[in-house]
Amino acid sequence: MTDAEIVLNALIRDVTRYYADDVQIHAVWIEGEEAVCVVYSRRIDSTPIRLGRRFRFPPHARENDPESTGADCAEQLTEPPGDLWESGIEDEHGVKWLAVTSLPIAPYGG
Repeated sequence: MTDAEIVLNALIRDVTRYYADDVQIHAVWIEGEEAVCVVYSRRIDSTPIRLGRRFRFPPHARENDPESTGADCAEQLTEPPGDLWESGIEDEHGVKWLAVTSLPIAPYGG
């Protein structure tokens, strides 16, 4: 498996296992060899807002351990957007992408 596949699988696994009450994943995909993108909403927010994140690697959360990066990404989805909200970019589907300078090419319909 590639690093991107390992990161993606670990992210989905950890959201399902540990954060299913807090986070709902709407779409997740690999973008190139060194990034995973996810569209999600935080169940704990009073207003359901679709958020997007692009996680780039390496480096990994732990050296040479792409699974650790996926686990770290899953945990980050539970955190409120905070300051990332102001610099976010909204796409044509109404997804607010956090911590990106350009929008990913989304293989989803919103």
